[in-house]
Amino acid sequence: MNQASSSASGTSANLMSAAVMASSAPQTGQASSSASGTKGSLLSAIQKLKNGVTWRKDAVLQRMAEAGMQVAGVYDLVHDDRRDHLELADSLAFVTTSVLNDILPVTGTLGAEVSDAVSELQKAVSDVEVALQNRGSYGASSLALRASDSITRLSRKLDQGTLRLTLIRTKALSGELAEMRIKHGGTHGILVPVNLPVVEHPPEPPIFYGRDDLVESMVNLLLADGTCRIPLLGVGGIGKTTIAAAVINDVRVKTKYGKAVFFVRCESLVSEEGICLALAAALGLERENSTRGILLATLRSRGWVLLVLDNLETAWDSDNRIGLEELLSALTGTPGLSLIITMRGAVRPDGVRWTHAVPPVRPLSPTASRDVWMSIAGTTDDKLEELLGLLDGLPLAINLMANRGQVMKPAQLIDTYRHERTSLLSRGKAGRLTSVQVSIELSVNSPSMQSNPDALRLLSLLCLLPDGISITDMQSMLTSMPNSRQAALALLDAALVDGQTPRLTVLSPIRDFVLEKHQPEEPGLTEVRNRFIDLTWHADVVGTSNCTEAVNLLSAQFGNINAVMLHWWKSLPTPDEVKILYQATGRLAWFSYAASYGDCAQLLSAARAAFEAIGDRPGAARCTQTLGEALVSLDRYEEALRMFGEAKTMFSENGDILGVARSIQSMGCLFRKRGDYQPALDALEQARTNFARAKHRKGEAQCIQIMGEVLRSLNRHDEAIKKLDQAKAHFEIIRDRLSAAQCTLSIGDSLGMLNQPENARIKFEQARSNLEIIEERIGDPQITKRKGNVLAALKRNEEAVEKLKEARGMFQLTGDKLGVAQSTQSMGNALGALGNSDGAIVEFKRAKTDFLSMGNRAGAAQCAYSIGILQKSIHPTDALYRFQEARDLFQAIGDERSIVSCDEHMGEIRKSHRKPSTPRALSEADESSARATQRPSIENVMVTRKSFLKRTVGSTFMSARRGSHWHTSD
Repeated sequence: MNQASSSASGTSANLMSAAVMASSAPQTGQASSSASGTKGSLLSAIQKLKNGVTWRKDAVLQRMAEAGMQVAGVYDLVHDDRRDHLELADSLAFVTTSVLNDILPVTGTLGAEVSDAVSELQKAVSDVEVALQNRGSYGASSLALRASDSITRLSRKLDQGTLRLTLIRTKALSGELAEMRIKHGGTHGILVPVNLPVVEHPPEPPIFYGRDDLVESMVNLLLADGTCRIPLLGVGGIGKTTIAAAVINDVRVKTKYGKAVFFVRCESLVSEEGICLALAAALGLERENSTRGILLATLRSRGWVLLVLDNLETAWDSDNRIGLEELLSALTGTPGLSLIITMRGAVRPDGVRWTHAVPPVRPLSPTASRDVWMSIAGTTDDKLEELLGLLDGLPLAINLMANRGQVMKPAQLIDTYRHERTSLLSRGKAGRLTSVQVSIELSVNSPSMQSNPDALRLLSLLCLLPDGISITDMQSMLTSMPNSRQAALALLDAALVDGQTPRLTVLSPIRDFVLEKHQPEEPGLTEVRNRFIDLTWHADVVGTSNCTEAVNLLSAQFGNINAVMLHWWKSLPTPDEVKILYQATGRLAWFSYAASYGDCAQLLSAARAAFEAIGDRPGAARCTQTLGEALVSLDRYEEALRMFGEAKTMFSENGDILGVARSIQSMGCLFRKRGDYQPALDALEQARTNFARAKHRKGEAQCIQIMGEVLRSLNRHDEAIKKLDQAKAHFEIIRDRLSAAQCTLSIGDSLGMLNQPENARIKFEQARSNLEIIEERIGDPQITKRKGNVLAALKRNEEAVEKLKEARGMFQLTGDKLGVAQSTQSMGNALGALGNSDGAIVEFKRAKTDFLSMGNRAGAAQCAYSIGILQKSIHPTDALYRFQEARDLFQAIGDERSIVSCDEHMGEIRKSHRKPSTPRALSEADESSARATQRPSIENVMVTRKSFLKRTVGSTFMSARRGSHWHTSD
């Protein structure tokens, strides 16, 4: 397309985009700002006209200038509180500006069209003035409707003028090129195409990923013996035009259709008549020969023809939808003509037998999204996956964000996006191809949406639910919206929700835009909140034998529950609402920990901010402490340490000694998890002192026990035994038999390391006996698992494997993924001790996969390390890989001691250069090393449900359900 025609159609598209942005502005100060901008554009166009040399000598131009000033004066009749009047004036001003910018520059050629357009403009101005002057009087609505119809007629005149301009410019260019061929001839003639298309095709997309299967299926349909009719439907920005461009640039398609491929851009065409004029221009027909009959006859004479009507929704959304369907029916009835349309929405026009083999366009896969990003931005960091997740595979959003990514890292863009949302997703002048907001608002303002008053209200509520909701559940939830099913159908028609899954879902950029521009309204908002807050009560049975259904339900709805509560916290709830929301947040955080599912960090951060906003420092301190615990479970240790430090300060300022003790204890446990043993001992001693001051005997006992475990890690076993004996005595006083049994087991381990096997065996037997008693009374899978570990310590490994299988089955029934992974890992240890290396490796790999699925890098690292130990003498090359894998995971969580251990093993392998030897059973040293990676330890002791229910209200969310520990490996 030549420069003039490109400018014409581009300006029309930009005017449409600007109109959309104006209509989406709030009804306060932004509305007047929009009016000012629209009027300013009009005055600028008038001034540009007056600056011309010939305008005073041309009667048409003088009439146009006068009409333009008349339009500017219309704004004086608009009241600030009447948005409908402002929109009427804006619409008139937009069309007037378009006439000034697009048609008048070629008055010498289009005199008749310009004269007609000016006449239509003067009539439209008159109708609008009458409508505004008679506002509030009888018949005002009829006058406003007549004014609107006048503007529509003016738009159609502009439509014809723009297309006429396209035809003339392209034919003139063809003539110039023909003269060039005659003038230059010879060897230079090959530089100019013999038959230049009058409408330029879009080029082959330079960046195009993830659509190969779709393009191939479309190409195959086009190459078949017959014709086909392919609708490319979907939400705005999904890549429909790009896919069509890739198809028509396929070499096989070019070979079959040759020059008979016509690509018509319809975004500025408001009628079927405009499409006919555009197609006539593409075929090189004169204006007088552009009737539908001549047009169809010309197409029939071309043989195989491929017609692409791009962005057909503009004409489809016009008043004369039937006329468009008749045109499409006539076109597809033409022998040899195949048709592709691209159109927003999910509903195909009637009157055509569409090819159903092509499904609606889907978002890009994560891999394709990353490929697009790297092709444009070329930079990455560890936050890229999270950033692309926010864009949800929407190609336009990815493209625009990647352009930002040329100067900003993904981590910076995530932070910026959280503040600016979809306003960040733009480039240059706002338009449907350069702004996600404009693209989405075009769909929001579509006729299918405007025809249903509940559609936008329902959309804003659905945008609270990232995991979607079924239509049945939606109807039962929204009792205040009896016509919600019809509203949902309108959203499906506009492709603003995805109906190809059992649940109605909305893409992330659309959710972000709608929640920013169209806030959810009552009473629907309260109905949504109540439904998903109520679901959190199911968390109270998690960890019991009756929790399978609860775990499945909460897992399926976790994203929705989290999003609804996050939105509520950010809305600054009232003090009464805070109490309800705080308890529900605690229940969800407990489920997230117990089931190793989801991420509550952002939710807890919002809760903390809300408590601070209302001046509730104790509440903010509890949220900060729990946030630290959640971050530990996500292996975000540095952030967690910072949260524990802040929580300690806040508890101290509030005079909460017990809170201070728990924060310091959490810091000590985290130091131990990272292998920082001396800081761990110091912190745990400080925490013990504070627990003693608060007269909290259990907290004091736990600190002593963990100190014993740290001393064992330092091979200071004599000191460790003293601490563990001391802790065991405390636990027996408070009748915590499970923790006492754990101390006995650890004492047995230390005695074994001190070469006292008989004393160690006695301790193991004592631990086993105590655990059997507790297991019979409680039936807790944690106890069954610990009994399996005790049997392994007694070298009764066959029994240990069976007991651990039993524990794993119990964990599977209760939905405890962490318990499943830990039991599997312990089975690997026991099988390794039996010399069954192959079986052990299978279990370690299974456990590693389970740990990684939960984001538990510490557990996965331990499993990779154990596999390395088993393979070291059998398959040294494989072992080297496993130690490197373990090292990378240990490095990610900051476990320096384990990193050193991995380096030592890899150094030994590289130094030996030995060929693989025959398989052998684990040596005592290997067995000890492998078993040590998963030795039971105090920080993993879960309290019974009975104990949980006795906790005080002032404790943190997670400690209220499982004691004061958050640790994730056994």
